[in-house]
Amino acid sequence: MKIITITLMLVVIIGIWVLLYPESELTIRAGDVRQVSNKLYQVLKTWANNRLQTHRLRQSLVQREVMLAHSRQLQIMSINSEQHELAAKAFRRTIVFQKHQKTKVVIPIGSPALVDFAENELNSYLLNLLVEYYPTHHWHPLETKRIPWTNYFYLTIKQK
Repeated sequence: MKIITITLMLVVIIGIWVLLYPESELTIRAGDVRQVSNKLYQVLKTWANNRLQTHRLRQSLVQREVMLAHSRQLQIMSINSEQHELAAKAFRRTIVFQKHQKTKVVIPIGSPALVDFAENELNSYLLNLLVEYYPTHHWHPLETKRIPWTNYFYLTIKQK
């Protein structure tokens, strides 16, 4: 869908340019076309890789939390089990994207009570997953951030 939108925008821009400057000449060199195609290939490759890794991280994190919640079904651990289920719901919204050639993982958590629980659960596990999925990257530790003027928290991990 994005490729179609970008192509249509390019066609519209070229059409407007042709209408505004009908007397000018257009020179397209092979090197320019190669540069644009290489850049487009790199952007598409990065985007596809990030979507794949987002899916893998979500699946791994959610599956682990659901397994921990089911393994702790005793009455004493029922509160902890509820937190595991809430954490699994939050981990389903994990996002992986790239900004300034640095990969970033964002996990929207929400409530401050769940932040401490999620940090304790993810401190080493998430870094191990990221090292497994991105073997050539090095990662900063897990950070907790809050959206200003709200009480909504999210966890981030950035590539060094």
